[in-house]
Amino acid sequence: MKEFLCILLFMCIMTTSAWGATNCRHFVPTGGEDTSQRAYIERKRSGEFFYCGEHSGDDNGCSNRVDVWAKGGSGLGFYTCYVSGSGSSSWAYTNPISWISDCTNDPETEYYGHNMLPETDGTYWFFYDWDSRSNGGAIHQCKISPSTVDSYLSECVSSGGSKHGIWCSCYSPYEDDGPYKCRLAAKYGYKPCNSDADCVRIDNTKSPYRHSTAWRCWQQNPGVKVCTPKACENGWHVTNGICKQDEQQQQVVYVEPGVQRQNHQQQNPVQPSPSPTTNTRRQQSCTDTVYMDEHCQCTRVAETVNYGGKCKCVDLNKEIQNGKCEYTAAYRARLSTDIDNIYNTLKSTAAGFKKSEWKDSLGNFNTARLASDSIAGVVLGTVGGIVTANVIKKAQIKQGFEDIKCYIGGQSIANFGDEFVVGH
Repeated sequence: MKEFLCILLFMCIMTTSAWGATNCRHFVPTGGEDTSQRAYIERKRSGEFFYCGEHSGDDNGCSNRVDVWAKGGSGLGFYTCYVSGSGSSSWAYTNPISWISDCTNDPETEYYGHNMLPETDGTYWFFYDWDSRSNGGAIHQCKISPSTVDSYLSECVSSGGSKHGIWCSCYSPYEDDGPYKCRLAAKYGYKPCNSDADCVRIDNTKSPYRHSTAWRCWQQNPGVKVCTPKACENGWHVTNGICKQDEQQQQVVYVEPGVQRQNHQQQNPVQPSPSPTTNTRRQQSCTDTVYMDEHCQCTRVAETVNYGGKCKCVDLNKEIQNGKCEYTAAYRARLSTDIDNIYNTLKSTAAGFKKSEWKDSLGNFNTARLASDSIAGVVLGTVGGIVTANVIKKAQIKQGFEDIKCYIGGQSIANFGDEFVVGH
């Protein structure tokens, strides 16, 4: 009898222990539960629920004061579980704007530091940590407004990407230029750059920089600049954007007729007189022998670089002409067209000015306009001299114009009311 009671007590203890262990996780109810009870709250994915308190028969239950993301009666958001001693547990919604703080970092940093909800309530993006104390739930929530996200993604689309949530997605031929914008991708593993200052501390053990010792910023293709080697380790030379090993010096050995090669190798070789075929030299194969030097570098014409095995001008609007980089005929023609367009626009604008203000109905010079502008302090330039005044009624002398005079070359020529002619 005692053994039976002990076994029964042990089973009760085991049942109680299992009953008290809860996991705040979503689940699909089975057995015909009434999910309309206040202890249930539906996850955004239809048919899955969270349960507030101890759920009968399993471990699917959330502890007191645990927050979950769900779509309750107040809409999508965080809901808090309140466990009542009387068994009337329920979920309560609190407006996230009022109690969830703003995130302290940018969206990308917050994402790698927290979990992020895959959906938004339409006003914020939410981040959170798992609550390990209650086997689930959310803690340390923070929020970021869409306008804040847009400020970080402001250059995404214009730089060649597309916006997806808080991310900027860059597709070929573009690549990430930081977390929120794109740039044209550099080919063949070269490091992108804007100037020579960006081409430092490069790992010369990996392609395409093996055996290089110094680098420069070079335009790989329109819109893309990359760091390329400009100097190599001893025994290596720069060619076509990489360091290539120098070819071994070759010696041509003269062997007397009838002497076997193996016997001759044991003797001192006889060197013939130097000739073009027996000279010791390093073999080089340059793709542009006209403008490349003996090291296959584009040094014979200033402002040129190796582009696809050919020496071309750094400025894409120029080409090599007469031993230097000069603007192409197409570029000069385009400039000429632009100048003509500007000239025609100015000419058309000038043609619309009111010419009648300076000419009368007969096409003669409008002296009345000249007189009024002269009194107002306007100086008119004409062929043969500068006229500052003309016919004025004597009555105006008594109205404060006594001090108006005409000066030419700094000398007073006439007083107010005088008539004069300036000759050539």
